[in-house]
Amino acid sequence: MSTDRSGLFRVFQIPGDHPYLRPLVPTPELSSTSTSTEVFTPEWVQEHADSLDVVHLHFGFDRVPALQLAEWVSELQRHDLPLVFTVHDLTPFDGLGAVPDLDHQRKLDMLVADAAAVLALTDADAETVHSRWGRSAEVAPYPLGEEQATQMRCVHARLYAQLARARRGTAA
Repeated sequence: MSTDRSGLFRVFQIPGDHPYLRPLVPTPELSSTSTSTEVFTPEWVQEHADSLDVVHLHFGFDRVPALQLAEWVSELQRHDLPLVFTVHDLTPFDGLGAVPDLDHQRKLDMLVADAAAVLALTDADAETVHSRWGRSAEVAPYPLGEEQATQMRCVHARLYAQLARARRGTAA
């Protein structure tokens, strides 16, 4: 979990300790650093829902069975805990090339459909999300420099604040 510096909202990043996410996570000790599937359980959601405003999933769900992931998403919804999903791997990659993976596609179908908000790293990925799932995805580009890092942080902060306020029932 990370909080913005003013303490307005509490975001749990999955995974939390990854080079891509470091610009987003001001307090990495409060994020998911585990590579296990322990956070993807209804019990984990029940235990942490009151201390969070938003859960942001980037990746790391590949080893989670689809049924377990569905139960986790249902529990997030039951607790009115918004899920932000950033699409990173529209097609799994094994280091040699794209690998067709029906299980991965089913998980993407569910996550994109059930997320409160979907982010994409590129315009092309956002277009794929729209054409494949009929959802809009805001582009938060991978930070190749400080300007893009600032842009990415702003997109995330605005989205987190909007979802946290909606969950708490407070005005913007």
